[in-house]
Amino acid sequence: MGAGWTANTLPYPTDLSGDGRADLVSISIDENGVGWLVTNINAGRFASGLMFPTSVRHGPGWQGTMFLR
Repeated sequence: MGAGWTANTLPYPTDLSGDGRADLVSISIDENGVGWLVTNINAGRFASGLMFPTSVRHGPGWQGTMFLR
């Protein structure tokens, strides 16, 4: 995951895929200050050493004071 988390970019656990496992939703701010919604689907096992082997960025515009709920 890495460093640099702030209150409005912390990962939020939720079951996005409907499989009963906690997936992660977070906000990533890029080098230009643009915020991206990021989803990480739980693989249910440690694939390649990661529980969340894929990370997908969705649409810009998630910067500022937007909080995930």
